[in-house]
Amino acid sequence: MANLRITPRNFHDEATVTVSTAATGFPVTNTNNCIRSRTWRSTSTATATISGTFSTGYYYRGNSLALFQHNGHGGFVRLELFNDTAWTSVNYDTGTINLSNVSDPSTSYEWGLIGLGIDYNPFKALDPYWLYFQQSIFKSYRITLSGLVSPRTYWEVGRVFLGKHFTAGINPAYGAALGMSDLTDSNRSRGGSLRTNVGASWKTAAFDLNWMSEDDAISWLDIMRYCGTGRDFVISMFPEEVTRRERNNTFNAKFQSLDPIGRQVSYLTKRFQVVEV
Repeated sequence: MANLRITPRNFHDEATVTVSTAATGFPVTNTNNCIRSRTWRSTSTATATISGTFSTGYYYRGNSLALFQHNGHGGFVRLELFNDTAWTSVNYDTGTINLSNVSDPSTSYEWGLIGLGIDYNPFKALDPYWLYFQQSIFKSYRITLSGLVSPRTYWEVGRVFLGKHFTAGINPAYGAALGMSDLTDSNRSRGGSLRTNVGASWKTAAFDLNWMSEDDAISWLDIMRYCGTGRDFVISMFPEEVTRRERNNTFNAKFQSLDPIGRQVSYLTKRFQVVEV
């Protein structure tokens, strides 16, 4: 397992993005924002591609891909990175790989997993897909989605995040917290019954990085300057563990506050508070 990772800059948002198919009202440009109600949707279960290219003339350097609010669990994905802007000269190719990060053949744990051909997952649309790959340079890229599992009738993706992750030099200190918040409203009737209107929920996390190095501190300051509290990023507390814990601690988030880095005599420390978008 690697240390905490954060991908602060999304090259997908900087690209000119095209798609092989899009249903009316669900354009691929919806993957360039983190609004939950806006998604890209294909017109069928056929293999679909999302392609991006850059007009800057510069190479981009990346090593991580994430898909949020997607319905492709059980299907396959392929990421290709190209040396040119016209998707002709391949520099890196993952090949066709599973579009699910965590699987469990046991029915002993029924929340958030698929096993024995039975789908118990009430949160499937919110479970992310993440991929860490060999760092490579590229001027264009293509994401191919195939093998969509019945009874789904179209592909859907809410957020695409392609970038270069930063790995913290040290993991969060003991006491790191992961929780949930929601928008549920509650009130009691005259007869005393508790009535609720169930609202959307989101993850929250808080943790400290102690004994931070000077180099890490500079990187974190750059990340905070770039993201502020407005830009979203991808954070993973347990990267490459390939367990339910990695799934729960990998999410599309924003900084809830920009707490300063403190100098405690011979070491640096920082408090982080993040919230899922």
